[in-house]
Amino acid sequence: MRHLSVKKKGMVWSTIGKILLVIFTLFIAFMILAKFSGKSFELGDYIKKIFGIG
Repeated sequence: MRHLSVKKKGMVWSTIGKILLVIFTLFIAFMILAKFSGKSFELGDYIKKIFGIG
């Protein structure tokens, strides 16, 4: 049983890590785009565009 709980905890942490990595990657991509376009985007609107909301 102990082995199972350790494995589950590891899966949770790897999932959190993946989510953080995606957010970090999107943030860097946003910074690069903002720098090249020279426009100041609203971060919320940019995120909405990525996910196709609005």
